[in-house]
Amino acid sequence: KNIVVVAPTGIAALNIGGQTIHSFFKFKPAFMDLSTIKMRNPRQRKVYEKIDILIIDEISMVRPDLFDGIELFLRKNGPRKGSPFGGVQICVVGDMKQLPPIVTNDDQVFYNFYAGRTFDHAQCYNEKRWKYVEFQKLFRQRDQSFIDILNGIRDKSISPEQLEILNKRNTPVPPTKEGEETPITLTPYRNTADSINRNNLNALTETPVKYEARVTGDKDTMMKMANSLPANIELEIKPGAIVMFVKNDPQGRWVNGTTGIVSACTKDSITVKVHDKFYTVERNSWDKIQYDYDEEADKITERSLGSFAQFPLILSWAVTIHKAQGKTLDKCILDLGRGIFESGQLYVALSRCKTLEGLYLTRPIEMRDIMK
Repeated sequence: KNIVVVAPTGIAALNIGGQTIHSFFKFKPAFMDLSTIKMRNPRQRKVYEKIDILIIDEISMVRPDLFDGIELFLRKNGPRKGSPFGGVQICVVGDMKQLPPIVTNDDQVFYNFYAGRTFDHAQCYNEKRWKYVEFQKLFRQRDQSFIDILNGIRDKSISPEQLEILNKRNTPVPPTKEGEETPITLTPYRNTADSINRNNLNALTETPVKYEARVTGDKDTMMKMANSLPANIELEIKPGAIVMFVKNDPQGRWVNGTTGIVSACTKDSITVKVHDKFYTVERNSWDKIQYDYDEEADKITERSLGSFAQFPLILSWAVTIHKAQGKTLDKCILDLGRGIFESGQLYVALSRCKTLEGLYLTRPIEMRDIMK
């Protein structure tokens, strides 16, 4: 079947080898004015008329105005005009208890139309149309006590006794022994993470090496999406730096979220020690995907608008909670600083860690930190 995979953010789209929602539907990154959605000309409609299944990943981050825009667009341009979603089968994937969509100060008009931020507040949303598949098996945590605490954070039903158990992790981080992994600090704030990383990098005595990303194809398009790319346009690194991989290795040597220590830097490679093994890491490439219609073959095709080649590493003494979404960590430090500012943020942070024993808090968690 003709399957199109989209996601609300550039990082999510790149991770699944798809396209962002806005790019695929040619939507402007602003409040969705449904009156502007029109039927496209026959040539432009071809790619949409051939879709059988549309998969939307990270659905918790999709706003209702965007979801309504998708539905109306497909109703006008999909294979069966006038039918819900144009007759396209919709598969949405995600966890509604994780990070929600962002409504900026510029989009306050949004609340004149919608009672909530999540996709299920969309005008087109009808609960009865959906078949639900709930994933039951947990892959990160095995300890039932920790799982119960996380579920209590998740729905704000945590008991005082559970909170007391959790806050016992407000304890000094023991010195990292040789061969052990240094715990990553998770924080709600990017400037906190940048400051921690910069201070730790500057503390190393080695000479820094800078690596510029290699951008090919439509450079303007690639540079515009620079902030949403998994890796940095400029990577400054030294031997001894703690780094995190931001892309799965095809050979299975590391996955997105694996951490290690840089042992050597050359012009074309970086050597990273992961546990007791040394890996030579080379630049990886991320493609910006565009879906098109091949009239001769009568099918949907993919083409790359450009590529972004960079070492799949970021400094990771500290990362933001948003950056950590989707990752699994053996150990981590949670620095809430001046506090959580988003629902789902605390749950996402705590649930990155595989065990309660691997978690360290820089201050006790209070009930005001738990936003449902």
